[in-house]
Amino acid sequence: SNDQHSSVLQYFIAPVSHEGRKNKVRIDGKWKKMDARDRKDTATRKFVSQVWKQLLGLSISREIPSIGRKIPKGEIRVALFERCPQGAIPVKTECFHPFENYGNMYTEVMEVARQYYRAVGRIMLLSLMVDQPISTEAMPLFFRNVIFRDVRPEENEYREDVLDQLCDAGFEPNLNQLLGYSFDDILGNGEEELITPENFFTKFVSEYYVDSRRLAIESMKEGLTLNGAFY
Repeated sequence: SNDQHSSVLQYFIAPVSHEGRKNKVRIDGKWKKMDARDRKDTATRKFVSQVWKQLLGLSISREIPSIGRKIPKGEIRVALFERCPQGAIPVKTECFHPFENYGNMYTEVMEVARQYYRAVGRIMLLSLMVDQPISTEAMPLFFRNVIFRDVRPEENEYREDVLDQLCDAGFEPNLNQLLGYSFDDILGNGEEELITPENFFTKFVSEYYVDSRRLAIESMKEGLTLNGAFY
């Protein structure tokens, strides 16, 4: 394996048990109780800051065998996050599809990706426990709302806010250019429903920007809540 991940991230990858672990977090492979001193711990804050700086360097790569004459031997590398104007955002799940041609490799890579994203979620939890807000430079507000607050875009009655947040994340959705096209035309999901000003907010935004990143977002939520132990 040639996976590239933060040296500090590895301590958050191993599966954890939650019984009797209230107000504790796993650091360096050991459970640590968080108290008032930890919330002012400069070293912990530097640790968290370092992780956010390294998000764009996280990737999974595998050497691949040749398949006939069409696909030569080589390497597939997939970054877990991509750069945007306000930091990093998780890549779409489809970015891992190139591994599908190689048998069990796809299943193995997807599980490794889940572990890495869960680890990022646990570090998000650590940020909260030490009262260190996640900088907008680490991840844009649109995705922080989805991950931390479980806010679905269609639930936000302030639609201008949704558009502003998407633009801040580096997307520039142009509703006028989408009108008249079907969901299948844009998403390739087989749905012939036409895009309208209403379902653009109630359906399209979630499917195109959130659901397309389900692997990353759901895994980070699991890490943030310790697989549902905290809500």
